[in-house]
Amino acid sequence: MRQLSEVFVNKLKGEWKPLLDYILSDSELDMQIRDNYINVYYKGGNILKINPTNFNFDEFYFYKDCDKKRKTPLLEDAKKGNLAAKKIIAGLIGSRDMLLKPLRSIELNKSIVEEYFQKAKKIMFNWEDTLKKQLDISHEEKQEQQQISLVNRKDSDYVVLDLEYAVSSHSDFSYNGNKGKKVPRFDIIAIHNGQLVVIELKKGMDATEGTSGVESHIDCFDHTIGRDVNGLFVQEMKDLLKQKQELGILDKSLKINDNKPKFIFAFAEEMSGKTQKHEINRFAYCCYKNGYTDEILYVDDSKKLQKTMSKLFYCQEREKQEKLAKNGFFGKAKINKKIPCILMGEDSKYNLFNRIPKVIDYFNKYQIKWWNLFNHNRPSGVLVSSQIHCLNHLFALRCDKDALLAIINNATKMEFDEVLPSFIDEDGYLSFEFAYKNDDLIGENDKGARRGYMWTSIDAMIIARKGKDKWLIPIEWKYTETYEKEDKTCQKRLERYEELIKKSDRLKMPENGQIPHSIYFQEPSYELMRQTLLCEQLIAKDYAVDFFHINIIPKENTELRKAVENEFMQNLTKDAKFKIIAPQELLSPLQGNDDYKELLNYLETRYWNS
Repeated sequence: MRQLSEVFVNKLKGEWKPLLDYILSDSELDMQIRDNYINVYYKGGNILKINPTNFNFDEFYFYKDCDKKRKTPLLEDAKKGNLAAKKIIAGLIGSRDMLLKPLRSIELNKSIVEEYFQKAKKIMFNWEDTLKKQLDISHEEKQEQQQISLVNRKDSDYVVLDLEYAVSSHSDFSYNGNKGKKVPRFDIIAIHNGQLVVIELKKGMDATEGTSGVESHIDCFDHTIGRDVNGLFVQEMKDLLKQKQELGILDKSLKINDNKPKFIFAFAEEMSGKTQKHEINRFAYCCYKNGYTDEILYVDDSKKLQKTMSKLFYCQEREKQEKLAKNGFFGKAKINKKIPCILMGEDSKYNLFNRIPKVIDYFNKYQIKWWNLFNHNRPSGVLVSSQIHCLNHLFALRCDKDALLAIINNATKMEFDEVLPSFIDEDGYLSFEFAYKNDDLIGENDKGARRGYMWTSIDAMIIARKGKDKWLIPIEWKYTETYEKEDKTCQKRLERYEELIKKSDRLKMPENGQIPHSIYFQEPSYELMRQTLLCEQLIAKDYAVDFFHINIIPKENTELRKAVENEFMQNLTKDAKFKIIAPQELLSPLQGNDDYKELLNYLETRYWNS
C-alpha cells in the first residue's frame, strides 16, 4: 500500500520538516511514498530512503568495479563466505554510514540536509558515469520518469501521482491472465480531470519490441487494475493523494473520481520538428496494429505530458496503403521491409499516378523541394505523403483551364468566368508549392530559401477572373496530418509576421491583444496564417483584388477538421473567404468526364474507398 503511518507523517511535518522542505524545494529531487517509507529519486536512482525511524542510502552507489563483478554476484560471493567480497561490501557500508551520519544526528537542520544532498548527488553522478563508461549502462527511462513526475506536479493536464506501481501477487486484483505468473509494474499513475490514468511510458520505438511491447502491457492492465471492480486501486490512490496533499507535494485542489482507471501509452523521444511527428505516428501505428486505438500521450521538450490528436485516420490510411503495396498496386517498386509504407529510393516515382514523369520535370525545372526526409531531390516514397496526395489529385489538371474552372466554381460557389495562366510558371494554370517574392512581401529571407523550402509555400495556387477582377485561389492540402501542441513563437518569426497580423483585414487580433504565443503560432493555424499574409501582400501589390482560401482535408480526418474550424476559422474576420472541403468533393465536377476516367478510378482505389 502506498501509505505512511500517522506517526511518520507527523514526524515529517515536525522534527524532520527541514528535510521535507528541502526536498520539495529542490527541482531535481522527486519524492514518492511507498509502503510506510519514502524514496527520494535523483538522476534515475534512489538518493535517499526515509523510514519512520531512520535513513538509508544504497552503499553500492560507491562501488567502482562493476566491470569486474556486478552487485548481485558480489553479494552472492559474500554469502558464501568469500573474504574479499565481504571486505569490499564492508568498505561500501562504511562509506554509506559516513555519508548518513549527519542526517542521523539528534536534530536536523537545513545546513545538514543541504550538505547531505550535495555530497550524495556527486556520488550518484560518479556512479552513473562509471556504469556508462564501464558497461555502457544508462538509466534514461528512469530519469525520464522522474523528470516527468517533477514537471507534471502542477499546471499539467496529467498530474503525476505515483511512479512504478507494482501489482503484487497478493493483491485482490493480482494478475489473472494466461501469460504465466506476473507482477505487473506500471510506469506512471496520473490524474486527468479527476480520472485516474495508468500510463505506460515508451522511450523510442525499440521500447515497443519483445516483452516490453504494446500487447503485453495491455494484457497486464486488463488482468489487474482493469478488472478491479471493487475500486480498491482507486481508493488506494485517493488515500495516497490525501497524504501527498497533507505533506505539500501536490495541490490541495486535486480530486479523484470513482470512474474506472484508464490505460494510456505515452511516447518519449528527444527530437524535434518533422522527426518527432514521424516517430509519434510510427508509435501510434505500432499501438494500432496491436489492438490499441485509444488516445496517446507524448512527452514534450519540457517533459510535460501532452495529449496527441487522434491518429486513428492516419493508422487506417497507412494500413490501407500497405495492403495496396503488398498486393502489387505500386508495380515493381521496392518496399521498405521495416516500414512497409515507404517505397525505396528511386522507386518513389511509383508513388505518383502513372509515375507521371512531367511531375518530376516540373519540380526540377522550378527547383521545387520535395517533402522527402531522405532526399529532397526526388518524390517522397511515403505512401501517406500529403504532397504526393495533392499531386496525384491535381497535377493531371494543371493545363486544363476548363477542368480547373469547374472545380473552383464548385468549391467556392463564386461563378468565376475563367482561369488565368500562372504568373510564376511559364506554362499551365495551376502552380504547385506556390511562393513569390516572400523575402520582400513577408520578410522570409533565409539563405537558400525557395519554393517548398524555408518559404511559406501554398500547395496549389489558381488565378481566376470574375468580371474584370483577378482572384487568388490558394489551396492548402492535407491528408493524414494531425498536430501536437507546439508554440512556434520566436523573435525572428515575430519580426516577420507580428505587424502584418496587426494590419491584416482577415485575421482577428487575439482576445488578450497578445500575438506572441497565440493560436497564430500553433499548427494548423501557423501555416494558414502565413498563407493568409502572403496572399494579402500580393493583393496589396495589385496581383489580385481578393482571395478565396480552400483547405483540403478528408472527411475522415475529423481531428484536423475540428482543429481548423475551432482554432483558425474562429479567428477570421467576416470578410475572409475560407472553406474546408474533401478531395473527392473538390474533383466531383470531373465525374463522367472521359478524359479523367483513369485518374478517378486510381483515386477511388487508392484513396477514396474505405
